[in-house]
Amino acid sequence: MVRASLGLSPRIRPGKGFTILEMLVATTVLVLLLTLIMSVLNQTTSTIRQSTAQADTFTAARSAFDLVIRHLSQAILNPYWDYDSPTSPTRYLRQSDLHFVVRQNTQGTSSGQEVFFQAPDGFSLSPSYQSAAGLLNACGYRVVYGSDDGFRAGAASAPRWRYRLMQSLQPAESLQVFDNKDVSNPQWIQSAVKTELPVAENIVAMIVWPRLAAGDDPNGASLTSNYQYNSRDNATDKPQPSTANQLPPTVQITLIAISEASAARLDTRSSSAPAEIQSALAGKFTQVSQYQHDLDDVAQKLAAQNISFQIFNLSVVMKESKWSP
Repeated sequence: MVRASLGLSPRIRPGKGFTILEMLVATTVLVLLLTLIMSVLNQTTSTIRQSTAQADTFTAARSAFDLVIRHLSQAILNPYWDYDSPTSPTRYLRQSDLHFVVRQNTQGTSSGQEVFFQAPDGFSLSPSYQSAAGLLNACGYRVVYGSDDGFRAGAASAPRWRYRLMQSLQPAESLQVFDNKDVSNPQWIQSAVKTELPVAENIVAMIVWPRLAAGDDPNGASLTSNYQYNSRDNATDKPQPSTANQLPPTVQITLIAISEASAARLDTRSSSAPAEIQSALAGKFTQVSQYQHDLDDVAQKLAAQNISFQIFNLSVVMKESKWSP
């Protein structure tokens, strides 16, 4: 039996959609997610930017550190054995015509130590010698605080007062180490210092620690208790000290650098070094037993003053050391 159509259209049920409330909730969640993503992205970008800026800030300090490490590793002493007296010999002594010195910074004891040595740099001011390879030079490094009056490019610009790592390089034809055998205050060092030029700014301290290999001397106090080392000191004693006319096997070098932004903020525009740096370094790095404590304390005090800084540290193997106890 076929039912007759009544002419009515079939009822169409509308599809299920989203309510306004659901749309608002979804939009809110999306906004929150986008905000979170943007926050993480901004933080990441800021961190990368700060890290890059910090790396750029200390590029000069890193280059100076690499220079000191490379240069110091080339130091020579050329020790030899000879009679103690050419006319009345009684014994053999280890001798050397060269000299290696680490001493407390004479410009400011709070800035660590200075180091002076000889190396075959081939440096000469005379055209007659400049083609010769391996010429011997007197060299040195120390930290000095002062203005840039002596080497500023723009004479009209105002002087900038900064800590600087200075390099001494005495020409081969002016080398005085063979002429002067003074132990405590050698003339060749005084003469070499007159040639010094800045290597990098904002190096506030250089710590120079002569020591044996770590396996032979874990505490690093066998060669020196106060960082100081003089290869001519007590060299004629009987018996000779192990340091007499010998290069130490290793020298640990530590540089403490601050950023230019911090240095500019602390600039006193006078010969008085910034009190913030002086107070952080005062009394530090005079005893090797206190090295790590001193380093941690300096870092803490610099950070407390909102001074941006970086510490570089490495033990240099002295290639020409022929150490014998």
